Amino acid sequence: MRRSLSLVLFLLFSVLMTAQDQSRVDSLEKALEQLPPEDTMRLYTLVYLWDATIGSDLNRADAYTRQMIREGLERDDAKLTAAGYQRLGVTCDYAGKSDSAMFFYRKALAIYQARNSGRMQGIMLFNVAILQQEKGLYDSARHYLALADDRFKVSSRLVERSAVNTMKASIERQQGNPAEGIKSATIGYELALQAGDSSRMAAAEEEIAFNYMNMDQDSLAAKFFERSYRFHIRVHDEYYASLSLMNLATCHQAMNKFESALAYGNEALAIVQENQYEDLVVDVLKIIGNVYWSNEDYEQAEQIFLQAKASLADKDLGRVTTEILTYLSGVQLNLEKYDQSRSNGLKGLAMAEEQGQTKLIHRAYGQLAIVASKQGDFEQAYDYMVIRQGIQDSLYHKELGEEVARLTLLFENEKKERLISEQKNQLALLESQARAEKLQRTALIGGLIALLALLTAGWYSYRQRHQRQELEKARLADELKTHQKELSTHALQMAQKGQLLDQLREEIRQIKGERPDDRKKLDGMLRELGSEERIDQDWANFRSYFQGVHGDFEERLKAAAEQTLSPRELRLAALIKMQLNNQEVGAILSISQDSLYKAKYRLRKKLPQAGEGELDAFIREV
Repeated sequence: MRRSLSLVLFLLFSVLMTAQDQSRVDSLEKALEQLPPEDTMRLYTLVYLWDATIGSDLNRADAYTRQMIREGLERDDAKLTAAGYQRLGVTCDYAGKSDSAMFFYRKALAIYQARNSGRMQGIMLFNVAILQQEKGLYDSARHYLALADDRFKVSSRLVERSAVNTMKASIERQQGNPAEGIKSATIGYELALQAGDSSRMAAAEEEIAFNYMNMDQDSLAAKFFERSYRFHIRVHDEYYASLSLMNLATCHQAMNKFESALAYGNEALAIVQENQYEDLVVDVLKIIGNVYWSNEDYEQAEQIFLQAKASLADKDLGRVTTEILTYLSGVQLNLEKYDQSRSNGLKGLAMAEEQGQTKLIHRAYGQLAIVASKQGDFEQAYDYMVIRQGIQDSLYHKELGEEVARLTLLFENEKKERLISEQKNQLALLESQARAEKLQRTALIGGLIALLALLTAGWYSYRQRHQRQELEKARLADELKTHQKELSTHALQMAQKGQLLDQLREEIRQIKGERPDDRKKLDGMLRELGSEERIDQDWANFRSYFQGVHGDFEERLKAAAEQTLSPRELRLAALIKMQLNNQEVGAILSISQDSLYKAKYRLRKKLPQAGEGELDAFIREV
């Protein structure tokens, strides 16, 4: 009864997956209340509840994961406990609590290690690597990725290994090594291709494209964004397809291909609006507006930025809001709408200063200086330009300092790695030399003796094995020769016996007496000569010799036939296999040549692989 209830509830959950989130959560919670504590369906129900709330209510998602852990510990259910720790780590990561996420990931990892679950160990190590990457601890992230990849290799998880290599590519790109990033992403693509996973193929293609963008190779980047877009469309992932189109628009804008850039941007906007991806609307409008601005179509650019501003409404999207206001101010400056440009510029500047967005602050002061100059307020324009110049100098020195620091770090790391490598090589060489000298002194004579003994034993073993093989070959050859001789003798005897019996039948027919008693006796003798029982016995003896020579010939012949073969047809085939001529075959079977031709014709019809006039050759090859 409980098993049936679990099945019904499981089907109910599957249907509810397509319902509205809140309705789905309410239904799942009611279903959870009806499940007894020991029912394994509680795990799946709690996972569904967590999945339904992780994107909208982190507090409830946190509560469901802690309930998983609590019930898992109470029931000593390692699977349930590990699932709880794993999802609690994800919840903490979503909430920005990376240290807590790391703690819970490691708790889950310890359980998966005890259960010897390679794939889940790999997933936990992969999640830890993401946390390390987010903190800028790239060497640590690489370390955990390598551990994850080892787990995935053991369990032959191509999709997971693809994700690992794509993430390696992302780290290389962030550290300014786009060429290495392309190599890692290419490996990720090839693994996803082997697995047939279009989503992972798309992710790898996108990472390759981002690395080409960092190398200012926008045409190549556009090629790979185009490929990723097609993969997303193949799996009906409209969200990431729209992101690929947005990146394509950016690449074509950088190549001054404004018409195609607008086409990609508008296509992305259509997908975003149709699917109500509210978080992407402003981003795609920002890209379209910038394309118009780059093409000096300021009126269209203003309309797009105003649309983006309106879609923001009362939302505060941080940097995005600041960018829209700053861009709108710049476009209105070009349209000589100075009051509007100044208003939006000051709002954008205030937000940029609050957020510490130095580059946006620099841009806003420059635009405000031009507006003040156009309006005749040269003192204010001068003040703005002085501030802008100070920020520019600061940015230059900051960027220069960051580049020097990056190059210094790369140089020091390379020098350190080279020094460590040289020291390791020297140490390994010394250790190798010491071991070699010790082995030469202590094991040379013993090695030679062992080698001599081994060679002697090997030679003796080979000689014995060779002799046994030769004896066995000779025995089998003698045995085969004997069987062949017996088979030929038996066939000859059957042929001679058949001929003799035919002659006797003919002579008896010729000497039949006139008296009824004589004819009756002679008819009885003729019936005895043609007795099927005697003939069957002769054929049974022949068949035993034949199988000793030709093995499972009958079975192979039956497999080649489209219809069932009769005993007489099997006998005919056996005689053909022995390469007897038609006269000998007819004599053994006690049939005329015409009857023999008809029998062969019927047999060939049952063997479609035997061509016209090729029955004998086909049977001898079977």
